[in-house]
Amino acid sequence: MAGQQNYFLLNKESDFTRGFCDNMEIVGSGIRPANKVGAMGVFVSRLFDSKEERMNWHRMTLTADGEAEGVFRLGIYTSDVREFVYGDENTDLEDFIRRTDVPWEEKLKVLSGYLKKQVNDTTDILLHDVSGRYLWIAVEMYRQHAGMRIHDIEISFPGRSIMEYLPDVYQQEDEEQFLERYLAIFQTIYEDRSRKIARQAMTYDYDSADGASLYELASWLGVKRPRVWHKEALRRLLKEGVGLFRLRGTRQGLVRLIELYTGVKPFIIEPQELRQFKKNGAYHDSLIRLYGDDENQFTVLLPQEVVDTQVEEKIVRQLINEMRPAHIAYRLVLLKPYVFAGVHTYLGVNTVLGEYSSLTLNGQSAVSFTGLK
Repeated sequence: MAGQQNYFLLNKESDFTRGFCDNMEIVGSGIRPANKVGAMGVFVSRLFDSKEERMNWHRMTLTADGEAEGVFRLGIYTSDVREFVYGDENTDLEDFIRRTDVPWEEKLKVLSGYLKKQVNDTTDILLHDVSGRYLWIAVEMYRQHAGMRIHDIEISFPGRSIMEYLPDVYQQEDEEQFLERYLAIFQTIYEDRSRKIARQAMTYDYDSADGASLYELASWLGVKRPRVWHKEALRRLLKEGVGLFRLRGTRQGLVRLIELYTGVKPFIIEPQELRQFKKNGAYHDSLIRLYGDDENQFTVLLPQEVVDTQVEEKIVRQLINEMRPAHIAYRLVLLKPYVFAGVHTYLGVNTVLGEYSSLTLNGQSAVSFTGLK
């Protein structure tokens, strides 16, 4: 349908903190009642300003997780002016909503004169009969139900009806708005499909895709186990995906893949780099102990702090298996931040030069591993 449609969204924590909450928990991008026996939770939103008096509003949708039946009631309020008389003073509506010294029962009673529509357990509400420059909503939730949460509230305006596209005779004869309400069923289906089609390109863009769309896109592009990746790391992987997997089986590709996942560039030691040192008897035994004597094996060195759980170590090993050359073995060494003779200790990597100082409790000193005498 033609015409510019505008939206107000409540889809992040700050959207709910700008209103008034009583016995209500703000959970991520939504709200739920506090876990108190017999306590009803109430949320009243801030004022949404359409910038036009007697604005005809269009539609409101929200997402309700968990079992919604008999759990919440939604009130929709409008006004063409921000101020009203409370007590003996002129009071701003939004300031009144946010006041903490007025019980919520008193607030809803005072605001009842602005109530235009009230529904129970409904997630899609047409607002064609609601008008006013300012709109705000109140959500009452009666108990904390398993998994119950209300989030992603969207309010659209200005109002538009599919009746506008019918001949005048149908509009004049529809005094009780039966035909308009009936056609609104198909109008909402059309609008939802049109919006989904308009936003379809976003699901194929790694910069804008989020949540399930991002993981689905990654799976479609051949990324195994995409959910083990942090989202931003996964975006970088998708951005480099084609060029990176062309480097499969190469040192450069392996280094970049591990760096994308861990955020740290690994050190890779290949057999040919050690041959000249193994000829020297002074180094031979140490090199064999550290890197092995297999000409078909390479060693990957990573700081232990970037792979600090068994799950992350398993994932890194899987990434190495996917990118390593065929029929070539590897060793993964996690570097500990200690100095031990004869093991993997590298200056500037997991050790630094320092100077002797007395023991101080400054977070930078440690008791020696040797016994005290």
